[in-house]
Formats: sequence, structure tokens, C-alpha cells
Amino acid sequence: HSVKQFLAREIQTIGLLPEEVSEGSYDDDFLVSGVIDSFGFISLISSVEAKFSVEISEEAMLDDRIRTINGFTELICEMLQ
Repeated sequence: HSVKQFLAREIQTIGLLPEEVSEGSYDDDFLVSGVIDSFGFISLISSVEAKFSVEISEEAMLDDRIRTINGFTELICEMLQ
């Protein structure tokens, strides 16, 4: 799934951990786990908006799904429909 792959690459690039983001961690909260910090999260939002031509609303940012790769993928796919 290209959205998931994009998110995983972006989180790895922005992230504070050097190792690759594995599929097994796609349901992990990347903010709570410390993989990315709040500045990294804003950078991730900007990258997603630019890549997929979507606007992440305040409502979407408050959705708990935005905190995992699988959940964020669902949100993006809903926005693209």
C-alpha cells in the first residue's frame, strides 16, 4: 500500500530512531513511543498534505488514528475518496 509505505519512510526520515520502521510497528503510537516528537509530527503532516494534496483538519489531528501508521493510512484514504 503506497500510503503506508510513504508514511513509514517519512517517519523513518523524520524519526529519532535510526532503524527502519517495521510493519510490526504500524499499530504503535509513534508519538507516545518517542519515534517522532511534536515538531516531527508537524513535519509529517506537511509532507502528507503536499504528497496527497489533502488538508489535515483540526478534527483529523484530534482523531486517535492519526497516531499510528495504519490509522493515519485510514484517515488519508478517507480524505482521498
